[in-house]
Amino acid sequence: MYRMEEWDDFLDALYLRAMKTLKTSQIFEYQQERQKQREALLGNILISADKPILEEIFVEMWADEEYRLRSLYQQGYKDCIAILKALAVF
Repeated sequence: MYRMEEWDDFLDALYLRAMKTLKTSQIFEYQQERQKQREALLGNILISADKPILEEIFVEMWADEEYRLRSLYQQGYKDCIAILKALAVF
């Protein structure tokens, strides 16, 4: 079990590093601007009673997608390390 915790810590560190790099990129700035545009669009077409419900749905959808992506990336890292171990790189 201890090894699993080490791997989780290692993968978390890689994830945080990648997120830090992403947040300083031009792509991230562009995505932030697009998010503001989407929010403005939704603000203009929805009645105020619908906004909280739709926002909650979007948050849940994003949380599900984020979990899936994180799990896939973690498994990918584990697979890559297993391959490197099998090749005696580690």
